[in-house]
Amino acid sequence: LFLEDIDSFMTLEHQSQDWNSFWSDLHRLKGTLGVLKSTTNTSTAITVIESLRDNNFDTDFDIIWAGLCEELKIIKIELYQQSLRIQKEEYINNIF
Repeated sequence: LFLEDIDSFMTLEHQSQDWNSFWSDLHRLKGTLGVLKSTTNTSTAITVIESLRDNNFDTDFDIIWAGLCEELKIIKIELYQQSLRIQKEEYINNIF
């Protein structure tokens, strides 16, 4: 579920949205990342989201957006790797 949230957010067409709608989506993602912080380090992504609070698609938005997307990719990879580790452990436990 969390990976799907991250995927859908990264493909979001922010150019076609007004700032309030976009911020609502950002805030929802921040909540998802808050839940994940016990599993993986999401603090940088959360800080980036907070820095966008009053951005309103200003001139530095594209730079910050690119940085956020990079952080989300890192989080996604970490979550996927953790999922694989859990599957491997469950498989090994079921063999014995």
